[in-house]
Amino acid sequence: MRDCAIHSNFRLYFSVVLIAISSGFFVPLAAQGLPVRLDSLRAMWYHPASGVSDSLLLEAGIKLQGVYSKRNYDSFLCINNEMIAYGKAHGNRRWIANGWRQKGKYYHFIGKTDSAFFAFRYALSQIGNDDPALAVKLYGNIGLIYGITNRLDSAVYYLKFAIDMAKNHPGAEVPQGVYGNLAECYEIQGNYVEALEYHDKELKNNINGAAKYISCYNSGLIYKKLGLRKEASEQFLKGLEFSKEDKAPVNIVRSYAALMQVSANMQEAQRYLDTGLALADSLKLKNPALFLLEEAGKLFIDSMQLDQAAFYLKRCIELSNTIKEENNRMQSTLYLAKVYCLKGNYRESLRLCLEVQPYFEKNREGEYLVVLYDVLSKNYEALGQTERALYFLKKKDLEAEKSNDNTSLKEGISAFLKYKTEEEQQKLQLAKENAEALAEASQARERLSFWVFGLLSLFLAGIAGFYYFYFQQKKKSGAKLAVAYDALDGEKQKLERYNQKLRRFSGIVSHDILSNLDLILSTGNVLVGATPKPERLTQYYDITQRTSQQLKTYCIGLLEEARQTHEQSDTVPLHNPMTTLRGVLERFEPALKSKNFRVETHQLPSTTLPVALTEHLFQNLVSNAIRHAATAASPILHIGTSTDAQGRPCWVVEDNGPGVPASQMAAIFQGNRTNGNGGGQEIGLSLLKQNLNEYGADIRVEERLGGGARFVIAFKDS
Repeated sequence: MRDCAIHSNFRLYFSVVLIAISSGFFVPLAAQGLPVRLDSLRAMWYHPASGVSDSLLLEAGIKLQGVYSKRNYDSFLCINNEMIAYGKAHGNRRWIANGWRQKGKYYHFIGKTDSAFFAFRYALSQIGNDDPALAVKLYGNIGLIYGITNRLDSAVYYLKFAIDMAKNHPGAEVPQGVYGNLAECYEIQGNYVEALEYHDKELKNNINGAAKYISCYNSGLIYKKLGLRKEASEQFLKGLEFSKEDKAPVNIVRSYAALMQVSANMQEAQRYLDTGLALADSLKLKNPALFLLEEAGKLFIDSMQLDQAAFYLKRCIELSNTIKEENNRMQSTLYLAKVYCLKGNYRESLRLCLEVQPYFEKNREGEYLVVLYDVLSKNYEALGQTERALYFLKKKDLEAEKSNDNTSLKEGISAFLKYKTEEEQQKLQLAKENAEALAEASQARERLSFWVFGLLSLFLAGIAGFYYFYFQQKKKSGAKLAVAYDALDGEKQKLERYNQKLRRFSGIVSHDILSNLDLILSTGNVLVGATPKPERLTQYYDITQRTSQQLKTYCIGLLEEARQTHEQSDTVPLHNPMTTLRGVLERFEPALKSKNFRVETHQLPSTTLPVALTEHLFQNLVSNAIRHAATAASPILHIGTSTDAQGRPCWVVEDNGPGVPASQMAAIFQGNRTNGNGGGQEIGLSLLKQNLNEYGADIRVEERLGGGARFVIAFKDS
């Protein structure tokens, strides 16, 4: 429905395909009751056999028009006029409406938008809502025209009307592309939540492979715009699979191009690039190859691999000249000028800038004007022409201000983040309510146990009195009483252990979950109270995501531990701590990579510590290492084993940060030290030490050899 700022020609391709799908233009010849061969369809239309229904004959005429619209305008127009004339002669408004709809689709296909709009409106006037199945298609066609002419409010109205009408009339179906076109409108308006929702609905609307690919691709573009590279990559990968199923090589190549842009590292990006270029070259897919080469050049510029960038940009320029694709040639030439500027070849860079300057100033493409004026300013500055350098620097700042003044984008990102925050808050509130319900149930069970214990005590006390006064001399009965008293004492101890675990459970909830919830709420308040810069929005979203995931893990672990407390015996089974450790390290992977941590892990012996407590332990110590060791030139996180003075195995977590002063080593386990990472506290080391002590383990901090902190977790049992 529109061009994309990333690459206008590329997005235009999708517009054409989506239009075709939504209008039902490209249809297979095969249909129920219809012959497949073109000559058979012609024979049915011009020489219908006796008994052929009007409906079947109408379908044959529609199929023929679809075929001829791509091959022979005269034949198309002939059949189209015959259909309309038949409808008028027999007073069949359905035939008239179908004829004008086909005429509108053809006008749309050849770019006569106004004529297409008139044809669709006239077709709708013939049937109104008497034929819901046909009316739904026409409302979708009209909405599409409004969309591509940038009358978005009207487009949204007609597209949603088509959807509602299809839902309220059995036999009427939402046409392919209607959900997708509605998503496109919402995306342009900056409503990314609705856009993603309708792209997902389009994907579930029994559409063909090409349409599935388009839905996934456009969803990926939205996630990319929001800075969510992982989610974007997932959508592009789904689109790649649909393209392979559909055997559409052009879409496959463009999927590789999209995946290259959101790759996690340059090795992965190079793999997608090589695969896409190999396929494009083998099938001589020149336009997709152009896009791939240009984006590769930009990617290598960003990673400062300038020789690689120049190689792919020159290939793009050569191919653009071959197929006379001016837009790609100009864009690639501009970025090649940027490469020469970065390499210090200012005169050649200036020559290329002056070559493309008239083109971009004529077309007023803000994104490229910013790049152009920036490179011009740096070239003139390097060549000693200060006044020219200052002139283009001011022009660059002006264009950058215009480009960044995208209120729709800012509002869209803010709304999306607010929606995701509210969604996570609802999940957290539900988890909190479940935790509170569990705690209340635990208290009720404890009260019930107390009364049962009291009644049982009274009952047994009565029996004991009876035996004392009447059967004092019977040793066997006395022995039974002793056994009963021992059993009561065991129950009392078990209840005390339950109370201890409940108190620990409540401490974790109040100390950890609530404090992290405060972090999410404070981040949301920032987003609602102001309009941060786009780069800050991504940071706020990452904070919210990490905190939400952490809270989810806490809640699951705590609920499971509480269930085990009341449903299982006191025996804690052995489990492999490496599984828990890998999960924690995976959650912290983005933070570790961003700080360039070298992570070293060694096999840890099995433990009887609860899984939740083991996870809290690793999470606390890994977070501590990231927080304090990130300032090191080459930060290190080492997790392994050691032995204490008695030869018993210990876990060791080390980092090469500033370490803990000797005067504070005891104090950090006394409850007066918290996490100050900008919002919310993690489980304090004091609470962690208490929890470990309950399970026969202990934690201490030492000075690491070579500098840094060394946390040792010792177990009483070997």
